[in-house]
Amino acid sequence: MQMALDAGQIDAMVLYSSVADYLAAVTGKYSVAAQGPIPGATGTIDLSSPTVALMVFISDAMMGTDFSFMMQEKDAELRDEFDQAITAMLEDGVLAALAAVVRESGEPAAVEMPMIEGAETIKVGVTGDLPPFDFMDASGKPAGYNTAILAEISKRINKNIELVSIDSASRALALTSGSIDVVFWARVGSANSKAIGIDTEVFPEEMKAILDFFSATGESVRDTIGDIPEGTILTMPYMHDISLLVYPKK
Repeated sequence: MQMALDAGQIDAMVLYSSVADYLAAVTGKYSVAAQGPIPGATGTIDLSSPTVALMVFISDAMMGTDFSFMMQEKDAELRDEFDQAITAMLEDGVLAALAAVVRESGEPAAVEMPMIEGAETIKVGVTGDLPPFDFMDASGKPAGYNTAILAEISKRINKNIELVSIDSASRALALTSGSIDVVFWARVGSANSKAIGIDTEVFPEEMKAILDFFSATGESVRDTIGDIPEGTILTMPYMHDISLLVYPKK
């Protein structure tokens, strides 16, 4: 998409906000705009305004994405271990701290996986397609937020993690064939007002009714879109993101 954009074959591309912000920062060639009034898009969004906050919530309900780990159904016990680690990392602030380091550091750094003597080894597929979160450095080594998360999870579940470079389009096949045990997975997210900093208590009653409608619509889309391959299960989300428009600077 980036090559097509640079060549003038397309006018804009849609990327997750984390990727859009990273690409704009490292290249200096692009502007980033929300497809709707979404937090972080312009720096001028006032979420204390119920009208603006409602529009932000609707945008998130329709375009929000949850990021989780995917495993085979037979690995439900491993999924539960990952869930416990993610829950603890949310509660103690480690997830937020790791994300902040990646966002502020510019080029994502590789994180060494802990080596636990005698522990089981889990193979996790990484694609490098979503910098700065899923990223490959110049030497081809996985880096960024996802590797930092995995290093922390490794310590918390007392298992070694081996990173395996895979093609994004074949990541589900790599999982179901047994080439890897775990892969990162994105799916349509459920609208979460707290995740995007909205206090729905300030909404007038008529706005709360609209919020309930779009919340239910978002859940319906999530339940019918079929973005989880048969025979697989997901952990709880470790990150939530929205989509933004990226276009050349004029």
